Amino acid sequence: MSENKFTSLSASCGLLLFAGIVVSGTQWRVASIENSVLDAQRTIAAKRLAQIQATQTQTNEALKSRELQIESEGELKSKYAALLTDLVELAAVDVDARAITQKWKIQQQGATGVGGEAANLQAPAVKAPAEVPRAKPGPAGG
Repeated sequence: MSENKFTSLSASCGLLLFAGIVVSGTQWRVASIENSVLDAQRTIAAKRLAQIQATQTQTNEALKSRELQIESEGELKSKYAALLTDLVELAAVDVDARAITQKWKIQQQGATGVGGEAANLQAPAVKAPAEVPRAKPGPAGG
């Protein structure tokens, strides 16, 4: 009987060892699959990060370019206002300047501001189309 107990104990230990090997092998296989998936995800995340950084660089360059455009627009606007101010002042004594201001309907509104710049210069405004009169509703049933 002791040989029978020894055989069953050996078989049990053998099965337990085999189960441990199968579980360990399965865990190792799952870990290697997950590792490859994680590597792929890391690669994709690195590519996205590079794209985001490139986009951010382009956006920063576009903002700098836009700031330069806005700055030059302000300079151009002040030069334009000074030119129109001079034209309006010249129109008081020069017939040709007066003809230009009348043709383009340029007029100065308000007093001159600090530094001799005009407070408001108004170029011709686009007129809105005239409203079409609507017919009055007639008597009901008529």
